[in-house]
Amino acid sequence: MERKSFESHLFGSKQLPFIFHLDIHKEDLKDGLDMNWHPSIELLYFTEGSGKVFCGTQIFNVAVGDLFIVNSNMPHAIASETVVYYHCLIVDNEFCMANDIDTDNIIFKTPLKETHAADMFETVVQEFHAFQPYKNAGIKAAVLSLLVYLARNCAETIAVPQSAVSMKDESMKLAIGYIKSHINEKLSLDEVANEAGLSKYYFLREFKKMTGETPVSFINKTRCENAKKMLKTGRYSIKEVCEKNGFEDLSYFSKNFKRYTGQTPSKYLKKNTAD
Repeated sequence: MERKSFESHLFGSKQLPFIFHLDIHKEDLKDGLDMNWHPSIELLYFTEGSGKVFCGTQIFNVAVGDLFIVNSNMPHAIASETVVYYHCLIVDNEFCMANDIDTDNIIFKTPLKETHAADMFETVVQEFHAFQPYKNAGIKAAVLSLLVYLARNCAETIAVPQSAVSMKDESMKLAIGYIKSHINEKLSLDEVANEAGLSKYYFLREFKKMTGETPVSFINKTRCENAKKMLKTGRYSIKEVCEKNGFEDLSYFSKNFKRYTGQTPSKYLKKNTAD
């Protein structure tokens, strides 16, 4: 059974709007495939082992040295019969747009089996792990250089013009964008539906169909992800985190936080600030 869900991201900062980590993956497909999607492009650089990337309706074999680009809003998942190691880089689409790289309307070739792109990604890895002056500038420069190279040399086609894009998909993007930009405020579903230009009933039905979850669940999960980040800093009390993320009371916050993280806010705070 194939399951799809929208994946929300909280990027580190405006200075470094990226998510970067090394993943080790092994997936048993007996229980089905969990695919996720998001508006930001995701770059996967494989360093050890081999596996498969399920992307949209296609399946790609990947091995060491391959650079796989998950295009904007493309459902995807990774599986391996053994173990596969890969670096994952997710670039905020707002960063791309600010640098004139419209990732909503570019479809990148993938997977890339070429030395130059792999070398440029290796430079990104080195900058993230560097202990030297101007680290943030080095990371941004390396990521932007890679994006420029990919846009110039590895763009397969330009996506359909904006006028031809499904109004339903655009409405959902507007709704998600509005939710994320007002996540610390009290949000009503009527308000979000209105911003998307849809009736409340149609909005609720299409949002669930597109993301795999209800708007309320999406809002609460996004708030809890943001709450995790704030708690890790150790600078805020649980009450402050609750209020700054739009939850109306501590009980409701704690219930949802445990639902999405498996821990109460107090246990999470204690565990992540013990050092």
